[in-house]
Amino acid sequence: MPTTISSPEQVNWAAIKRNHCIAVTGGIATGKSTVCQYIASHGFLVVDADQLSREAIQTGSPGYKKVIQQFGREILDASESIDRSRLASLVFSNAEQRRQLEAIIHPELDRMTQIKYEAHIHKAESSGRTLWFYEASLIFEKNLQDQFRAVWLTDCPEALQIERLMKRNQLSKNDALARIASQMPQAQKRPLADKIIDTNGPIEDIHHHIDALIQECMLD
Repeated sequence: MPTTISSPEQVNWAAIKRNHCIAVTGGIATGKSTVCQYIASHGFLVVDADQLSREAIQTGSPGYKKVIQQFGREILDASESIDRSRLASLVFSNAEQRRQLEAIIHPELDRMTQIKYEAHIHKAESSGRTLWFYEASLIFEKNLQDQFRAVWLTDCPEALQIERLMKRNQLSKNDALARIASQMPQAQKRPLADKIIDTNGPIEDIHHHIDALIQECMLD
């Protein structure tokens, strides 16, 4: 069984992630959200990095103020909120500006993750479930895999990935292919993952696989 954590102040935060946190990653439309929703339904903490990144620059937040200071008020929309598409077009065409944005957002993500963890851990300890999960798209791209106890990769055939993406985002096939091509290929991620969750098949089979993986972790 995983070692019980008495309080986050008594354990190094990096050690908490390394010993108790499973990262769930995978390409767009490979089933990350479906897998993580099922895990969360069993009472485990699941931190959604994409959601936190949006919260990190919400109007009035520390991240919001830092981003405006760094990139100027031209990234704001009429309501004084950060226009995410405008910011994205600015930083993704400039590697240095992208690094500057990451230097603002990543510490905020870590801070916000720790807050969510601290709010959850006392309840988790009472049930013996100190295992928790971090859903993020860019674990391997950012070389973050060693920060976690393990990395689980959601996976499916590319044809199904394209079909899901077209339906979910109302995209043409060419646009869906372009989105997928902009990411690290699944074929490169598979050898890096500790476990692979195949999301192609009956949902009951996917759930059974997740249950088995969780049970394995709880007994390790």
